[in-house]
Amino acid sequence: MKRRAVFLDRDGVLVEPVYRADSKAHEPPRRAEELALTPRAVEALRALQGADHILLVVSNQPDVAKNKCAMSDLRQVHLALEARLQAEKIRIERFYYCYHHPDGTHPQWSRTCACRKPGSLLLETAARDYDLDLERSWMIGDRDSDIECARRVGSKTILVSHPHSQEYRHGARADFEARDVLEAAQIVLRRCAA
Repeated sequence: MKRRAVFLDRDGVLVEPVYRADSKAHEPPRRAEELALTPRAVEALRALQGADHILLVVSNQPDVAKNKCAMSDLRQVHLALEARLQAEKIRIERFYYCYHHPDGTHPQWSRTCACRKPGSLLLETAARDYDLDLERSWMIGDRDSDIECARRVGSKTILVSHPHSQEYRHGARADFEARDVLEAAQIVLRRCAA
């Protein structure tokens, strides 16, 4: 039988965005020392880890394309996140990142692609990699693009209402809404037990 997954967006769901004075906006961390997990993220991941799902992170990371940082900076943030989760004995099966942006300035990463959410390529790739049943899988995200991405492949969706991503929510019709990732995890667990 095919496996089920919980796809998790990273920034605004698991990781706190960082306020940038230059852009006057909350953006992903660009240095390892900026990394902070969202409240109750560890508790949520522990609960999901105990269920019959594999955990996968699927995230747009366009700061290299926008020349806001180097790829090595993003790598250090990723390693810090992995280390923090491992210290909590949490296993994320795999991280799928899209580094592209259609309006970027870096020649290697600035283009329209199929992997940037709301494109569904990363979920389709994960489905092949892990023999997933996408219709029995879930996406937990904080933006319309997360919800649209999952809807394209038939996965169930939960929209987390992180305060710093409100400008990216314009009425996507998620199956469920949650205040944070722990509440989202509880929805997944209740629905799977029903």
